[in-house]
Amino acid sequence: MLAVRVGWLGLPLVLARPVESAVDGAGAGGRWVVGIGLWVAWTVGVVVIFVPRPLTLTVLRVLAPGAVPVAVWASLAGDPSPLALAWSAALAVGVFFPQVGEHFVDGASYGDERRFPLRAPVVLLAGPVPIVWALVVCGLAAGPLLWGTGRWVLGAGLTVVGAAVAIGGIRALHGLALRWVVMVPAGLVVHDPMSTLDPFLCRRTAMTSLGPAPADTDVADDLTLDATRGAAGPVIEVRMAEPVSVVPLRGRATRLAARSVIRVLIAPTRPGRVLAEAGQRRIPVG
Repeated sequence: MLAVRVGWLGLPLVLARPVESAVDGAGAGGRWVVGIGLWVAWTVGVVVIFVPRPLTLTVLRVLAPGAVPVAVWASLAGDPSPLALAWSAALAVGVFFPQVGEHFVDGASYGDERRFPLRAPVVLLAGPVPIVWALVVCGLAAGPLLWGTGRWVLGAGLTVVGAAVAIGGIRALHGLALRWVVMVPAGLVVHDPMSTLDPFLCRRTAMTSLGPAPADTDVADDLTLDATRGAAGPVIEVRMAEPVSVVPLRGRATRLAARSVIRVLIAPTRPGRVLAEAGQRRIPVG
């Protein structure tokens, strides 16, 4: 997390000169819009990197990758800056490290609990997530940039539309930061709005094991809940002696029905941390 904070705080030091060079030939309006917009975005980032919450994680993961296109544009339109490109790329990658996600998600914990984020589904990472991110960034930037060129009416209209698109996109992206498992004194809570209608508790006294899922696990079994949503990487199986009632979400189905399961499959971003915490809480690990 320290590296991410240093990377964000130092961003103006490596981007200022390339950006100034890129806007040197633009009008006063363009320079003001670009300058104010970038400083506002950076200031918001300074706030969120010191306030670990799921929402601030979403904001950071929207803002930080935006430094890359800014650095590319500044290098093409002004003085090329390999340092700015490398710095912004490293920052954009760094905010998606599992340690960063865990720091922000667990920041909302209270009492004797620990929160561990779940990995995002591959099908979303392969297309929808980058597209939604691009729409959010373009929605926020397009209107003000038109203001800078003196097109006030079109800029105002696009600002309103862009703001609506950005809000909707951020809400969609924020859903990925709301997927976690929580270690509590009573056991393990699965909080995944993409998999079940409501969070549910796997009681410690009813759990027989918590460990790597067997390769031949039948995810279609009625007694198994697959909460991985197709995420890549290691999967952990929660096995229980007593069934727990859940209401799975299945696509766009409007009729939801509860069913009992004795196995739950989850894909934490840091499986080892989950197993270590479970061992400390006397949950049978194996």
